[in-house]
Amino acid sequence: MASLHYQEHQGHYGEAGGGCLPAKNDEATTDTNSKPTTASQASSTTLAGEQCPPSRRPSSQISITQSRSLYTSLMDCCCFPFRFAPTRRRSISDSDSLSELEKDVEYPDLMNNEGSTLQTDLWRLTVRDKLADSYTSTEAFRDVLILNLDFDSCLASLSQQYLLEGFSKHVPRVRTVLESIKPFIAAITTMVQSSMIAGLVWGSMQLILANAVKLSDSFDSASKMLQDLAKLLPRFQAYTQVLHTPRLHAALREVYSTFIDFAFALVRFLLSHRCYTMVKIQWSTVTRQYNATKDQLAISCSDFEAEASLANVQVQGERHREVVERLSRSRSGDGGLESTVPAPRNVVFTGRDTILERIHEMLTLDSGETNAMGRSRQSVLIHNIGGMGKTEVALEYTYRYSRAYTHIFWLHAETATTLLSSFLKAVAKLDLLTETAASDLKVQVGLEWLRSTTKTWLLVFDNAIEWTAIRKFWPAGDRGSILVTSQNPALDRITSHAIELPPMNPEEGCTLLQRYLNRGRSEQKEGEALSTKLGGMPLAISHFAGYVANSQCSIKYITEVLCSRFESSAIWKSTTSISTSPYSHTLATVWDMAFVRLTSEARKLIRIMAFLDPDGVPEDIFIPVEPQSDGHSTWTPASFNESVRILRERHLINRDSLETHSVLRTHRALQQSILGRLDTDETLREETFEEAVSLIRAVLPEHDVRKRGDPSQWPKFRKYISQVVAMNQAFSESGTKQHGTLEFATVLRDAGSYLLNNGYQSDGIPILETGRTICINLIKEENAPASVTLEDITSFLQVYNHFLGIKGRKRSLALTTENLERRHQATTKIDHSSWSDLDHIRLSRALLDKGCASAQMNLTDAAEENMEAAISTGEAVGGEASIPSRYGMIYGCRMWVLGPRKAEDLIESSSKRALELLNSSVGETNPLTLLTRYNVGVAEFALGHTESALKAFQDVTNTRVKQLGEGHHDVLAGRYMMAVCYQNVGKLEDAENELRRTLDNNLQSVQWRNEDLARSQYRLGLVLASMNRPSEAQRMLEEARELQKTWYDDLPEKFKESDVGQDVAMEGFDFGVTLWHGRTTGIFSNGTYW
Repeated sequence: MASLHYQEHQGHYGEAGGGCLPAKNDEATTDTNSKPTTASQASSTTLAGEQCPPSRRPSSQISITQSRSLYTSLMDCCCFPFRFAPTRRRSISDSDSLSELEKDVEYPDLMNNEGSTLQTDLWRLTVRDKLADSYTSTEAFRDVLILNLDFDSCLASLSQQYLLEGFSKHVPRVRTVLESIKPFIAAITTMVQSSMIAGLVWGSMQLILANAVKLSDSFDSASKMLQDLAKLLPRFQAYTQVLHTPRLHAALREVYSTFIDFAFALVRFLLSHRCYTMVKIQWSTVTRQYNATKDQLAISCSDFEAEASLANVQVQGERHREVVERLSRSRSGDGGLESTVPAPRNVVFTGRDTILERIHEMLTLDSGETNAMGRSRQSVLIHNIGGMGKTEVALEYTYRYSRAYTHIFWLHAETATTLLSSFLKAVAKLDLLTETAASDLKVQVGLEWLRSTTKTWLLVFDNAIEWTAIRKFWPAGDRGSILVTSQNPALDRITSHAIELPPMNPEEGCTLLQRYLNRGRSEQKEGEALSTKLGGMPLAISHFAGYVANSQCSIKYITEVLCSRFESSAIWKSTTSISTSPYSHTLATVWDMAFVRLTSEARKLIRIMAFLDPDGVPEDIFIPVEPQSDGHSTWTPASFNESVRILRERHLINRDSLETHSVLRTHRALQQSILGRLDTDETLREETFEEAVSLIRAVLPEHDVRKRGDPSQWPKFRKYISQVVAMNQAFSESGTKQHGTLEFATVLRDAGSYLLNNGYQSDGIPILETGRTICINLIKEENAPASVTLEDITSFLQVYNHFLGIKGRKRSLALTTENLERRHQATTKIDHSSWSDLDHIRLSRALLDKGCASAQMNLTDAAEENMEAAISTGEAVGGEASIPSRYGMIYGCRMWVLGPRKAEDLIESSSKRALELLNSSVGETNPLTLLTRYNVGVAEFALGHTESALKAFQDVTNTRVKQLGEGHHDVLAGRYMMAVCYQNVGKLEDAENELRRTLDNNLQSVQWRNEDLARSQYRLGLVLASMNRPSEAQRMLEEARELQKTWYDDLPEKFKESDVGQDVAMEGFDFGVTLWHGRTTGIFSNGTYW
């Protein structure tokens, strides 16, 4: 039996127009006297000289002219260079697969060809098989077989013949016979569009009825046989909406072949027996074949019906899911639910019913029950490796059980920036504060609402990394429910319950696969086997299904291809740090296959997205709403949308519409895989990364050196800042030797400025550190502009370091010294008379930064020198008149120098002028104004003016509470300073209360560290000792000393002596804290009050 070789082929199949009868007069230049050629020989080449596959070959011989006539028509009709095998006669059992039924087919290499036209091609091969059979048999009838007929033309042709030959009384019977077959033809053309398939049926019907009518009884017998067989054939109406699965195609082809074979056999019989007597004698052979055909059709049609019922299951399921989806959307819009869930419901979510039920049971224990922590609030951790479906389970839970809650808030917990941003969206949903309120105040008010409300709320922490990262946003109290997803199983210590999300079982995985592939319940066992091979990982199943989304190959064959890829997957040869665990290998192999068939533009887009935020990349990064003058984007709307379509079709990305814009999402595991691949191609990685940088640079606002920050630009920063955080992480973790570009450094500079001004220090520090490293490397390569960017970055970074303990402040001093030297070098190259305003402003800033860093280390002389120089340098650009807020800030920072000097007159005059400038330029409640009033309080305390200092700290702290909330580090510092004042004026109870409030609201962060906590504990110990509560005092003092051990080595030697008094010991704790939080000992004391 000849093999049937499938090859990818593009071109016209020659079906349009009429039939494909060969010309009556063959015009080929053939030697008709030469020996006859066998069908095998004749089929060896086409007219163009190309190899043409052989057909089934009987023992009879045909001439070259006949052979050419046949193959010319075949090539015209099918234009398909494949070989074929005879049709089988068998039943399709549950254990069969399409590759079993058609095992003579050499299937496509799925790495290069998806096989999206396989079923259409197999239908054409079936037609070609039958066409060859019509000519190569002993009773050849191809020359009289008309292939361009349809129902109407077939009926018209027969009617005309019957009229001319005197058989017009049989025309109604002919119509009845043809109409009985018509629904079957409609059923086929519903699944595959090919006029040749129908033409073969109508052509054979025309031959049968045209010849049978001449042989008396044979007409009645043949007509009855055809009508009886037609009753068994599938009907059009039942299959208009079923899924056209490979097995359904195979079953229908079996029916079609069986029917055509009988029709051809009847044609041969009628054409070879022209004598009525011989027909009557030999009719029994037709009857036997009719009965055999009837039995075979019964089996084949039964198989088809079974496949059709399986294919119809998903159609009904899709309708059900559509109804559920509409209901879920109406739920969110009926006023009964407030939600910040960022993604729509996944309409192909499958299985996990038991898991979801368990989660709901755990989260909704009766109010009288308590968890292991003695609280009635319930919390659940869903954990396992990436790709197991944790986020999708949490997402499905928020929709399936939405009616159990009045509020559902979704927090992206991977980074501090995304966590804070998503929490602020939740607070905005509650409409508790104005948009202009400070972030910390919003957090405090939001947490208080969660603690105290009687509403039933659910908080989802998606992709949490560590407890320390989410602790700040974990509400106090026992109300509400919390769901956490994480790859870290250790988080189970903070939740009431934990569920390790297992892989999908084979049945669930098969159902998910079939939904993606539109296979209904066809090929169930094969689907389960493929799901098992993919480890039951929903991500692997989804992405692999996307890879073969349009394939018409059987699932069994698809599985075989996957297995072969597992054995040869490049993941085993990779030198990157990608894990080679079974699950990682499964995903890597799937992606290895998926990327092959993407267009170059789609590959480019998914590679760029690997460097960006997986939880959402705004589309206007690629296609700006407003045209960019610099033409930064290489994407057109058409190319971008086409790439998005392809990636969505392959299930590699999702596209979501938010309230203000649309975003693209992808999976973190996919990102890591792509980045791992790019690490093996440094050139491609750099090109891709630089394009991502250019896209972000075009939408991110640029830093203005004249301002410490521009609040009018904060909304834009909020929209895009997570992209910068993601890019920095990808850059820092790269296995390649990327140096970075100046453009990327400016992006990091501007993002760092925003993060500094808005309290995102934990993300801001690594971003600025990366930018600094890039600039240093560029300067080594003699990139002069990098020096200016380095100055800007260093200026922001040194402020962060003020809060990083003694080591941080030492580094800040080194950074500012370096920056000032760099600025002096830059300006000495320019004649002073040619200095620009920016030159003066940059130098003034560098001098002030050095002065503040010196003051932080109690180096007051150096601090005063630099601050005075900053004031005089700024005069060149107008001084107080042109930059009043900057001068107000300089005067405020001078309090750190004037207080230790006890320069009472200067403190009074400078503080007065500072507040006048700031009140008029930025307002009385501006953070800069409050900071200056706070510094004035520090100076007043140093003079011994405790009452005026207390008044300053009270006023500033009360205002900050309203702006920032109780837990903000500036509020905690203010309460500490108030307590010191109360202690020194003898109001010990007030001092204890303020210190207790400081400790109760303590929430450690970059700005509020162990040093701040220990200082408050030691001070409280002293207050308790003064209140004759020795045991409490001793415990508090010991806790403070124990905590001090974490930075003890950084202390100056005078604080390490064993016999130091309490005042010196207190000074040691004071020195560990940033001056922005205030100091009251040593040089900041008048000797009496400390």
